[in-house]
Amino acid sequence: MELSYFAEFLALAKQKNFHAAAEELGISQPTLTSHIKKLETELAASLFDRGTRHVELSDYGKLLFPYAESILSLYGDAMRAIGEKQSRDKLVLTVAVEPHYMVGEVLQLLNRYQKEHPNIIIEFANVPGKSIHEVLRSGRCDMAIIPQRSAGDGEFQTVTIREEHAVIFVGKGHPLAERGIVRIQELRSENLLIPPARLVLYQLLASACRAAGFELEAKSEGASEMMGILLVKEGYGVMVLPDYAAKKLADGDLRIVELRPRLKWYVNLLCPNVHSSPEGNDLLAYIRASLASAGKEAV
Repeated sequence: MELSYFAEFLALAKQKNFHAAAEELGISQPTLTSHIKKLETELAASLFDRGTRHVELSDYGKLLFPYAESILSLYGDAMRAIGEKQSRDKLVLTVAVEPHYMVGEVLQLLNRYQKEHPNIIIEFANVPGKSIHEVLRSGRCDMAIIPQRSAGDGEFQTVTIREEHAVIFVGKGHPLAERGIVRIQELRSENLLIPPARLVLYQLLASACRAAGFELEAKSEGASEMMGILLVKEGYGVMVLPDYAAKKLADGDLRIVELRPRLKWYVNLLCPNVHSSPEGNDLLAYIRASLASAGKEAV
């Protein structure tokens, strides 16, 4: 039985809607439906009473709910205890990175710091955005690079690396290619391509589409950025990307068009306020000072 199924069960129990729960979890609705069915099969019990638009916990679901919360809480406690012991036993700093967000300027700083501190090893772990807070709390990672909707996290020490906003990528022959600005409602009939692991972008875009009166239906949300570019060049659709990534990928066959309303977020470096190692705090201070002196920190 997958531990993540319990987290998905709790999300669905709270949202009471498969679409809303899947959006919160950053997975597709068919995936969530499949996982809930597998959990029900393994438990040999129906956990939800399914209606047309909403679901409610069945008697079995109500019975499972507190146990699912306890299971996840105990797992978190165990991971924290293991992480704390690991941090005492080694001088390795682990940086959690959401895929596609290994920021070049920070990578250069980390390499320079490691050369200046040869007794410290810096390792990187690819972690989905929805799991980064958990690995920081547990102590399995010392810091993390993650896109967030605000410049400050609240729970963790935060250094903002840069601000980003969403743009659209279109082929040069597309009707929108010569436009300077496109509004969200104009994308209603477009085939929208969103690369994987762009959870914050997906959530912001989904909310903006809903506010404009339609639901986001990404046609190829699992396509890689390079595959998406090939599809855009062939006229298959419109790709939504962060402006920073789009500028790096642009060529003569593609056009970058601004999107309104402006959907912006921040790429942050996070470090725990508690349970952080002296080496982790020292590295955070080093990065903060370096970015501030270069004029790159937004807060």
